[in-house]
Amino acid sequence: MNRLVGVFLGGAALWQLPSLAAETGQTSTVADAGSFAVRGGPTIVCDPHLEEMAEYAETHDSDGDGINDSPDNCVYAANADQRDADHDGIGDACDPDLHRCDLVVAATHTPNSAGLNEPMNLSVLVRNDGNRGCSRTYLEYRIPSGFVVELVSSSSGQCASKPGAYLCTFDLLEPAASVQVSLRGHSVALGPQSHVFSSNAGLWDPTPESNVVTVKATIRAKR
Repeated sequence: MNRLVGVFLGGAALWQLPSLAAETGQTSTVADAGSFAVRGGPTIVCDPHLEEMAEYAETHDSDGDGINDSPDNCVYAANADQRDADHDGIGDACDPDLHRCDLVVAATHTPNSAGLNEPMNLSVLVRNDGNRGCSRTYLEYRIPSGFVVELVSSSSGQCASKPGAYLCTFDLLEPAASVQVSLRGHSVALGPQSHVFSSNAGLWDPTPESNVVTVKATIRAKR
């Protein structure tokens, strides 16, 4: 799908089909008004009365992402990173052609401050916010030094230990589906701890920063 972009420069209209330009590096220019055809694409009509609209787009930011409408590849969906995975000129945040697996990991722990050798529970949720299924999904838990894992359970798939970590693997995670993983353990060392959970499905993910979460805890001496 091609999105037409128009910019007025010095009374001339510069029109560019982003996906075509990505392949050829070429743009097409016509003066003020008229029409022309792009091979393999639509006929493009240039109207000089659109200049006011172009000027508005150059100075306004409709979605508030810090990028004015004219260069913004998603005018009404905030996407400051302008990520465009398929290079079609339409940002991932608003591209209807983009089918994606989008994993999100969230984690909590109780109690907030555990004592030495006292039980601690960690709860992890892995959710697919994308519009396609995530296959071969896994969650890795890196065990911090001084923490002893007693029990790991999952609402789907299976979990197994490996040196310094636990690895949970799941079946196909459909859009809007989630998996709950629960861990129980205790600490044998005082001080701060970082419990790191990361998930991956072996597919391109539009928000990789949401695939990793760190739970911080402080282990105190028994009162």
